[in-house]
Amino acid sequence: MAKHRKSLQVLLFTFVLLIFSTKLYTQTGGLDFGSENHHMMQTVINVAKKNKLEHEILNARQIKERFPAFNKPTFQNDYIGLYQRDAGILNASECVNTLQVLALRNKNITIREHQKVIEIVSNSSEYKHLITIQPANGNSYQVYTKKIVLCLGSWTSKFLRESVPNKVSLNLNSNSKTQKLTL
Repeated sequence: MAKHRKSLQVLLFTFVLLIFSTKLYTQTGGLDFGSENHHMMQTVINVAKKNKLEHEILNARQIKERFPAFNKPTFQNDYIGLYQRDAGILNASECVNTLQVLALRNKNITIREHQKVIEIVSNSSEYKHLITIQPANGNSYQVYTKKIVLCLGSWTSKFLRESVPNKVSLNLNSNSKTQKLTL
């Protein structure tokens, strides 16, 4: 029993060191810009407003003043920008490492690396998702689960387009608020 307690203490100490010595998020601010009449620019603005994200709408002159890299003759005067002070970047590798450390604490979590997720199908049973997985060297298999963490990196868009049917609803957790996204 003492040996088990000692290994648990070492694991917890390692976890605390990892969390406090690792920077997962770097706030950089973010600027989206484009023609005021372009549908993508209007979509970005509407999403920010709908989700009550703190943001500023800037005209071309304001963009050039605040961001000198855009003070070029080729920067169009009909451009507007949406600046979000809280935007930033995630250190993807460290986020995955942190998730793995957290998984070590929970015996009900399985990490499956380097395996292609072929499909996610939502159902109404106790386990809400059926996942079909194709390992790099083997036959595909299925897993039923309540929660999924997919770390897809630059393959996210392709996966969502090709592998997730329109019927799947995902809960997105952000700052302890849960939002529902139906794909």
